[in-house]
Amino acid sequence: MSDLDPAHPDDPNDPLSAGRPSGGLPWYTDLMVTSHLLLTRDHAQHEAWTERIDAVELEEVMSTVPSVQVRQRLRRPGVWRRIRKVGLVGATSSTAVAIPWLAWLMTVYAEPLGFGWGVASTFLLAMPFMWWTARHLFERAAIATLAHDDDRPERRWRTAGLLTFTSGFGAGFVLVFLQGLLTWFMTPAPTIGMEVMIDASVAAMAGVFFGALTLWLTPLVAMVGERTARAFGESTAQGERATEVREAQVAAPAYTVVEERG
Repeated sequence: MSDLDPAHPDDPNDPLSAGRPSGGLPWYTDLMVTSHLLLTRDHAQHEAWTERIDAVELEEVMSTVPSVQVRQRLRRPGVWRRIRKVGLVGATSSTAVAIPWLAWLMTVYAEPLGFGWGVASTFLLAMPFMWWTARHLFERAAIATLAHDDDRPERRWRTAGLLTFTSGFGAGFVLVFLQGLLTWFMTPAPTIGMEVMIDASVAAMAGVFFGALTLWLTPLVAMVGERTARAFGESTAQGERATEVREAQVAAPAYTVVEERG
């Protein structure tokens, strides 16, 4: 059985076996694989696990995509790997935007408000959720651009711009909203309802800020659909030309050369 097969038998020493009964990979799989690489420097094993992760996640995405055209394009070689790279760049960019905000927030709660750095460091707990949200949303944004053909690039770029902003907004909203909920244990509002309302409003403003600062990723998101549509169109045209040649060969009359014997 191939190493890329998602149905690979479970191995107690294989981090990709965890969570297999539920049909998907656990959220901490990437963290475990990256930690293994840092500790062992085994690049060959890391590449093998990465390929298997790609295969499993691609099957999960394929099961949620209703469009036949998008599924066909997702199966083209290299497309899913480019989409995953877009997700990683989007999550990294969102983290870069979050670092100054996180540094300011932790400093305010540690020093002026007097909670100390130990308590203030609990705001870091929201970062993994923001990372996962940003990566997931940016991947979905790149997948959405696959639905547009190469003859309507303006629609693809509008979709990419809107979904790029939405992805940044979602990352910022999740980060600040969760951090706001943590402040309930430090500087609580009079009621839990008011706390949620205040946290949601502040998170929405932070989401707009994050979305605006991640708009520069729009070309990266759009290029996934553009390159795939161009390659898909070229392969389709080649297939059509091959079909025309075969049909012409079948329709051509067969000539029999009869040699006269003297």
